[in-house]
Formats: sequence, C-alpha cells, structure tokens
Amino acid sequence: MNEKQAVERVCCDCGKEIKADDIWYPFFDISRCGGGILYACARCAVERALHFAEKEKEDLLERVGEAEKEKDDPLSDGLMNFYYVFPISPIHWVKFYALNNEIEEIKQVLAETEKEKSQSEEA
Repeated sequence: MNEKQAVERVCCDCGKEIKADDIWYPFFDISRCGGGILYACARCAVERALHFAEKEKEDLLERVGEAEKEKDDPLSDGLMNFYYVFPISPIHWVKFYALNNEIEEIKQVLAETEKEKSQSEEA
C-alpha cells in the first residue's frame, strides 16, 4: 500500500483495490444497521448512479426531498437513502463520516498540496 494512503480501500462492487491515485467515490451503506461508508471505483460509481437513474425521476426527487428534511441528522434515513444513490459530497463526508485516520490522511494530502503549490509559485 502506498505510504501516502493511510486507509486501505476496496471497491464495494467489483472488489478491486482502490489505490491512492485512483478516482473513487464514497457511498453510504444502508444495508448495515448504523450504516457506514462504501468505497466505489469510478466505473462502479457510474454503474450505480446509472442503475438508479433508470428508475422513475419522481422516486429520485422524493429521495432528495427526504434528504433535505433530514440534512442536519447525518445518520437519518433520508440522507442515507440519498447517499446510497449518489456519492457523498466531500464536505459532508469529512464533517459527518470520516474516521480519525481518514482525517489525518486528508490533513497530510492538504499539507503536501500546499507545499507543492508554494514550491511551484516560487519557481
């Protein structure tokens, strides 16, 4: 595992290991009591979103309405049902669902990004 990536991630649909530089999306796991985060590689995330997009538009809009009503409760059924279809926004993911080691990984990536940015500005 790459030392930059502190958390080992595996795609919830295809089982492929998600490496540090891969594109991935967090989805909410509504199959378990209390939920949790599922990681999907880009290809599986598209498959998941398109699978649900084939359902009626009204059903998806109903999910949006429920999520908006319960947006202040990160473990609400409304948000979990919405995030199960669509990826969790990065801000909500960090604020409500990120684990301590994931937060540390985010801080490390931010520090490296800032360092690279300042070095490129100096050049």
